[in-house]
Amino acid sequence: MTDDDIVIYLIGNKVDLYKNRKVTKEEAIQYSKYRHFNGFGECSSLKNINIKGTFTSFYKTLYKKNKNKLITKIVQKLNVLKNKITKTFHYEFELSALFRKEDSICHIISSKNKE
Repeated sequence: MTDDDIVIYLIGNKVDLYKNRKVTKEEAIQYSKYRHFNGFGECSSLKNINIKGTFTSFYKTLYKKNKNKLITKIVQKLNVLKNKITKTFHYEFELSALFRKEDSICHIISSKNKE
């Protein structure tokens, strides 16, 4: 994993306790930008405020940042699967041909025994 793979998000919790707030939203956003974080969000787990939105935003950022690597990994896995299927098909085809030869040989032998 490289630094390019990492997504850092500043998430402020307990937004429902606005009376006890020590840091303004604007200060948090500025700090997030200053530290080169990938984003900022606020939520309250107690009151279920903006949890889905905050984490959806985080996951979208994570996906966008790593989309090409994910696609590459999926393509690699599909190629491995394709190779396994191809090998299996060739193996089954060879077995099928072998059984057809054995059936022909058995038929010839049984025909000769009848004569």
